[in-house]
Amino acid sequence: MREALFRAAQQGGYFTDEETVGRWQDNELTDRVLAGSLVPIPAATAAQATDEPLIVWPYPRGTMHIIDRANCADHFLRTSPEFQLITESGLDSPVALPSGPVLLFAPFDVILPALSMDDDGYLALAGRPITALINELSLAHLVRHGVLAADTVSAAGYRPIVSPPRTHLVNGTQLTLFKARQLRHVADLAGRLAPLGVAPLPYASSASRAEAIEAVVALCATGNAVVVRPFGASQGTGVTVIGQDADVAEVEAGLDRLDRTVAGRYGATGAYPVTITPFVEGRKIDGAVTDVRMFVVYDPASGGLRTLPGMVRRAARPFRQDKITADTVLATFSGTVSAEDLPGPRVYPASRVDILEALGLTPDRLVDLGRAASILWATAVEAEAAERGAPVPFCYGSVDFLIRQDDGRAVPIEMNGANVGEHPTVAVRRLDLFAEATTAALAGLGLSTVEPAWTH
Repeated sequence: MREALFRAAQQGGYFTDEETVGRWQDNELTDRVLAGSLVPIPAATAAQATDEPLIVWPYPRGTMHIIDRANCADHFLRTSPEFQLITESGLDSPVALPSGPVLLFAPFDVILPALSMDDDGYLALAGRPITALINELSLAHLVRHGVLAADTVSAAGYRPIVSPPRTHLVNGTQLTLFKARQLRHVADLAGRLAPLGVAPLPYASSASRAEAIEAVVALCATGNAVVVRPFGASQGTGVTVIGQDADVAEVEAGLDRLDRTVAGRYGATGAYPVTITPFVEGRKIDGAVTDVRMFVVYDPASGGLRTLPGMVRRAARPFRQDKITADTVLATFSGTVSAEDLPGPRVYPASRVDILEALGLTPDRLVDLGRAASILWATAVEAEAAERGAPVPFCYGSVDFLIRQDDGRAVPIEMNGANVGEHPTVAVRRLDLFAEATTAALAGLGLSTVEPAWTH
């Protein structure tokens, strides 16, 4: 890894994913999932549009996922040495970039203030058009900060959220912006996914606070706890759990927390439209509910998507029907540490036999989950390509499933794009697939033009 990327990665959080999870993955089962999950997609290709291409690669400051992106950026730079790497420490203030091909690797909060739309419809950094932007979730941040205008949002999640700029977006499906679009996508594929043991999750969405209060109160009155997810957020940011039978005041307090969390994390308001779902009890480890992350990666050799088993995450605290809170029903790590938390690890290898058995899964069921994850992302990419009239570049993403307690069906609860982290939780010998997929996506856009030095 280049020294500048290594230095940037050291500014993130620390978690021993590879040592505590990745090295314990079952390599044979991982290979079975990879082999059984291939779903073809059209390759995105484009001629290089400029002699001075600019790739902007944002990442969330201070997280443990910076190294995931740094590894991918390093792979691209080793195959494309004509690009000059600029990191946060190498930026001038105000932002100034050198001439020639440039890859800017820096936190969102450094990049966003310098972004604008130029007269030709490209995103521009300090006036220079951006050729490719890695991480489609960036669109949500640009909407919040007024760089892009949000289109009218369909409550059902059918229509795009924003009119995409001419800048290439990797990935560019917009599914990551709005959870209701994801759940609509899953529902549309219910017949194809059912033989794989996958079921859709009921949902509603609300474009305003008043609509959200009404929808949540009505759902709580049926005896359900409710999960509310904000627009354009990741890593569990703002996800709010409201207990069953909650009254209007309790719902308002929950939505206040959601608003504060989103604004505090992203530096601007903009949590709506929100996606509202009933809480569904998942199967447990040590009495705590869990979810399963399956990574989806583009395979340039086969021209399709394959899936890698990732990790099983558990909630911080044991599940209690009479005390449904974020710490007892969510497996994300965004909560605070408490004396009530269970001791021991919260992340486990998804392909390890004892973990599968704890969730009532078999190796064959894990292969089915891999196939379902590939189908979900492949069909999303195809739909976006049909809408735009051109293939959409895709490198990697993931699908988070919970395994329903009552019948063992897998329920997709979230689709993550190129903002997804924790790559080192996959089988260690397969880690390079993320970097290879990203480089292939950029190469398809005409951005990797020089062969590695050893070929000369």
